[in-house]
Amino acid sequence: ADDLPRVYAVVFWVGLLLRSVVRMIDKAMAPLTSGELHTAQYALYAAIVLFFAYFEGYKGFQKLSAPVFVRRAYELNSSSPWWHKVLAPAFCMGLFHATQNRLHRAWGLVVTVIFFIVMVSFFPEPYRGMVDGGVVVGLGWGAGALPGLYG
Repeated sequence: ADDLPRVYAVVFWVGLLLRSVVRMIDKAMAPLTSGELHTAQYALYAAIVLFFAYFEGYKGFQKLSAPVFVRRAYELNSSSPWWHKVLAPAFCMGLFHATQNRLHRAWGLVVTVIFFIVMVSFFPEPYRGMVDGGVVVGLGWGAGALPGLYG
C-alpha cells in the first residue's frame, strides 16, 4: 500500500517524459532525414545533442532531479495525508509541502521549461529540430534515470 503512490508518481512522470519524446521524435529527426544540412549544421546538431545529454539528461535528471524525486517518493507512507498520495507526482517533484528552497527550485524549473518551450517554438528549421533532438535525448535519459534510481 505504501508503494502505490510512489509507483504512481514514477509511472506518471516516466509516461509524461516518454509521451513528450514520442511527440517530438519526428521533428527531431527531420533535420537529419531532410538531406539539406551542411557539414557545419551536422556538427551543430551533434553538439546540441551532446549538450542536452550532459546538462539535461545526466546533470539535470540523473544527478539532480531524479535523486530528489526518489527521496521524496520514499517520504510517502501510510501516515502521509491522502492528498499527498493523490498528488504524488507533484509531491515528489517538490511542487508542494517542501522547503522554501525546494519550492523555489521546483516552480522555477516549471517556469523555465515553459519559457524555453515558447522560445524554441519561434526558432526556424532546421534549428528547432536540432534543439528538439537534444531535448529528446535529455528527456529519454530522464525517463530511464528515474525508474533506474527508484528501482
